Amino acid sequence: MLARIMVMAFSTAALTACTPPEPAAEGALGYEGGMASFLAGDLLQITVEMSGPATADDLRAYTDCAAADAAVFQGFGFARHVRTTVKEKGGLRRADAVYTVSSALPAGARTIDAATQAETCRELGIPRV
Repeated sequence: MLARIMVMAFSTAALTACTPPEPAAEGALGYEGGMASFLAGDLLQITVEMSGPATADDLRAYTDCAAADAAVFQGFGFARHVRTTVKEKGGLRRADAVYTVSSALPAGARTIDAATQAETCRELGIPRV
């Protein structure tokens, strides 16, 4: 258990690196980057920003993708959405979401199979955080 905690602590720096965003075309969704970091134990915080006509559903898809990638990167098979807050400032919409990650399927209705979700995100062209 202690080894897993240490691995998570040392890999947090790798998770917080942002992928440079690509410029969005006029009226298109813009994935402006984000960050993933572990708060404590199995709690994962995701923050992302989007430009263009981004809806709350678009932001949720972006955070789900980031959570799935982070879970896979850390060796977890599943994530469960806990909460998301959305704010808008200066033409950017920002989502701050929290997920739990686990090796076994967690209870609840908002569970994510991390590997499947990460693959779906790549197919949809949603960038990694």
